[in-house]
Order: sequence, then C-alpha cells, then structure tokens
Amino acid sequence: MLGAEIRTAAPLLVKSCPATLPLQPTAGVWVRSLLVGSDTLVLLAVNDQYYNDQTGCHYTPVSNATVAVTLPTWLQLPTAFEITAGGLKDVSTQSNGSQLQLNLGTLNVTRMIVVTKNAQLRTTLQRRHDQQVQPGICALAPEFCTTNAPAITQQPSN
Repeated sequence: MLGAEIRTAAPLLVKSCPATLPLQPTAGVWVRSLLVGSDTLVLLAVNDQYYNDQTGCHYTPVSNATVAVTLPTWLQLPTAFEITAGGLKDVSTQSNGSQLQLNLGTLNVTRMIVVTKNAQLRTTLQRRHDQQVQPGICALAPEFCTTNAPAITQQPSN
C-alpha cells in the first residue's frame, strides 16, 4: 500500500528536496520534511513505536498524533491533505501565526501529508490516483476501493 502512496505522490517526490524545518511531533512520532517548488511541503510522519521480528512488524498506535511545523514565509495560509492508498483525505489543521498544527488522529504506521498553496494540486493528484494507481489497488486490496453511490446532481424540475 505504501507503493500506491508513493506512485500517487511521484510528481512531488521527484522534484523535492529535504528541508530542515522546525517540527514538533507528538511523542513517538518521527517526522521529516521535503520542499517541493515554491508552494508545497511534504511531511512524512512515522510511528516510531514499532519493532520487527520473525512474525512480522508490530507497533503501538499513537493516539491523537499531531505535528506542529513552522512554515516558511512563502507558505503561509496553506491547505493540507493526506495521500493514502485509498485516495486523498483532508487533514485537520490549526494555524497560529507561522506555525501550523496538523491533527493526524491515530497514527498506526505512516502518513504522507501535503501542505500546499497550489489550489490545483489536490485535484491533479486525485486524478493521478484514480487513473494510474487505484486500478492496481482494487485488484490487490479491494477494501480500499469504494463504489460510488448514486447521488442527486441536479434538483428535479416541477
């Protein structure tokens, strides 16, 4: 599933560079930042409370995980979303001056968070996921695929 997240984010990752930004994660959370161009930041949050043995990977979920990041001056008032194997999801944020707090909820293993001022980026990445990544995910792990329920797109006329 991590491969699906990376394939979705590939256009960002190939143009990114590591950045040392002031980060304040919840205890038990490891975070690194990547800068992408002049309008986007990618945060990789990892649960640091895990171990591997012969039976597999074991972890203790981090409840109410948060990351506070001091944003560069060129990235004030951004939006944030998460790239998952199932698609893109909103991330709850709170802004306090140049500091942005990202509320991650329960962190099981990893999260890839995009913080951006680029209004079209989410739509572009969602389209990439839907067209290039989701077909493989649905074949491998159908629980990540949802069927679109019928919706009323136009109100009936009299």
